[in-house]
Amino acid sequence: MVLRGRELRVRICGEYFEAYEGNVRIVQHKIEYTSGRIVWLKGQYEGLAERNGIAYPLSYAHKLQNISVETRPLAVYDQIAGVI
Repeated sequence: MVLRGRELRVRICGEYFEAYEGNVRIVQHKIEYTSGRIVWLKGQYEGLAERNGIAYPLSYAHKLQNISVETRPLAVYDQIAGVI
C-alpha cells in the first residue's frame, strides 16, 4: 500500500496511535515515547530497497536529524496566546 503524499487522519487510542484514510484504519502501532530519535517500525520498509534494515535512500525525517532550531521558554507561547 503506497500512501506517499496523501493526507491521513491520526488519532491516539490509549497506548496506540491509529492512522486513517477516510473511514478506513490503515495502521495501528504502539506509541513509543522517545525524544530526538526516529523509531523504525518492524517491517515498515518491507519490499523497498533496504540497507541494514533501514530504507534507502534515507527518509526526509532521517536527513533532518542534525539541524538546529531556535529554542525558547514555553512562557513565550503563553504570552503570545494571552494566557498570562
